[in-house]
Amino acid sequence: MTPFRLCLLLLPLLLAALPGESRASFGDCADPAYRDQFDARLRDVDYDCVERSRVEVATPFGRHHIRVVHDRSADWIVEESLLEEIDRGVRLTAEALQHIGRFEIVDTTVLVADDLPPDETLDEIGGIAGMANFAGNPGECQVIFYAMGPGADLSHAAAVVAHELFHCVQRSTFDPRILDALVTARGPAWWLEGSADWFASMAVPDPAYFQRRADAFDDDSPDMPLTRMTYQNLVFFLWLADQRGSEGVMPFLASLSQEAGEAAQQVALAAALPEADWQAFARDYLDGRIHRPAGAFRVSPRDGPEWAWDGSTTQRVALRPFVLERARVRIGCGDWDLGASPARWHGARPDDGADWGPFPADLDTQAGDPDTWRFAALLAANSRTELRLAATRRSGCGDCAGSVRTDACLVGHWQLSSGGAAQWLRDNLPPNVRMTQVEQAGETLLLGADGRYQAGRMTARGRFEADGSDGITRGIGQLTAVASGRWSAEGGQLNLCPDTETMSGRATVTPPGGPSIGMPLGAAGTAGPMRMRYTCREGGFETETPIRNMPPMRSGYTPIPPAGG
Repeated sequence: MTPFRLCLLLLPLLLAALPGESRASFGDCADPAYRDQFDARLRDVDYDCVERSRVEVATPFGRHHIRVVHDRSADWIVEESLLEEIDRGVRLTAEALQHIGRFEIVDTTVLVADDLPPDETLDEIGGIAGMANFAGNPGECQVIFYAMGPGADLSHAAAVVAHELFHCVQRSTFDPRILDALVTARGPAWWLEGSADWFASMAVPDPAYFQRRADAFDDDSPDMPLTRMTYQNLVFFLWLADQRGSEGVMPFLASLSQEAGEAAQQVALAAALPEADWQAFARDYLDGRIHRPAGAFRVSPRDGPEWAWDGSTTQRVALRPFVLERARVRIGCGDWDLGASPARWHGARPDDGADWGPFPADLDTQAGDPDTWRFAALLAANSRTELRLAATRRSGCGDCAGSVRTDACLVGHWQLSSGGAAQWLRDNLPPNVRMTQVEQAGETLLLGADGRYQAGRMTARGRFEADGSDGITRGIGQLTAVASGRWSAEGGQLNLCPDTETMSGRATVTPPGGPSIGMPLGAAGTAGPMRMRYTCREGGFETETPIRNMPPMRSGYTPIPPAGG
């Protein structure tokens, strides 16, 4: 065989492999059985079918066509202006498809059904509705456009056409099961409908109906997961296209699940974007920074609950998968320690519009730090989790024991150097009780010039024995305590007003013959002001704390040298 004859034989194969004109797969709209594939009610009606227009669509895999057919005798119901809008929707779709990257679409027929009410499950807008169908003619996508009489709203027609044609793109490009799953269980409906509205909003510059989607998202997003929304997810896909470009939407859709179950959708969705992107979406939405480049559009996020942190508290937030949680936090006056567990899936920013981030570990509202914050969270997972926001007020604002005065001789960082609770206990035990071991560490006191104090973490351990008529009772205990708050000093009296006070420990007592009895020690919360007399001296100060019906407790403090000093 000569090379020339070989080329002649291979040429048809080579031409078939190249992108080019593909054979149309259209059915005959004059055939009642064909019209039945669009809507069974069209089989038995007079429908003088005429092809109105045909538009070529170039795809990376070949060329296909979108045609528009209608009933010639329905001109008195379907006005020419409406048909022109349908044609415009097809043309704009063909143009916009060239900007979404790799896609496929089979030959598609848009059939105009005049004065025929759509199925009640369809989204009817202004007297028109649409539906895409693949169950009929093989190799063809069939779109039925319902126009319910001359009152149909022209302003929505082109967008409805573009929306339904994008369903043809989805079914042609991705796993054919996706529309089947949409019909049977609506599992992928959240992205099928949301991305179709995104494409329509990009293709058709008119305002159309897209603001309705934003309003619905605003209403539903405080409690509804993204995976249970449908058309409302236009808001999410507008944000995604703004972040990744219009060419980035199709790869995102390709990474999602075609399965019907919501759990499968959520697993795939969590993996489709980094966690930081999900948080960015939540924050951009709550800040009103999501827009529609091709036309008017606005989001108006609803407010969440208001949390008032007037004292130390733990705010427990039940995070639900793909629900956009939000709240406003008002933090009382004082010096705060803030923390979160787990330290993910959420963020906060001051209400004045500063940047988002985690809550600051240290916050002093009296010194001018923001006291009103906005909170946002979006859990990108398929099961609930609890977020715990711990707010510990180290000190509050205002007076202590009716005074705001302080004494400069008390300001500083001090270490207990004599006396104290352990020594007082030794000196005042009943005759039949003796301490066999006492260890105490960490009893420091920081008195600030701003009227705040902090008692350092104190740890005490001890053992005792008590003689009784039936033998010796033995005990062992351990206690840890920490406190902070406000202080004042006036007329030789030192006042400590705790805003945060925690004490915890455990004791075990063994009576003669046993058994041992364990008991917890400690308390959380705050007590009233502690009052004591004080005397400043060179190199420190001494206090005397009255104890009812007992000798006073005396304590001596010496300064702690500065670090590195």
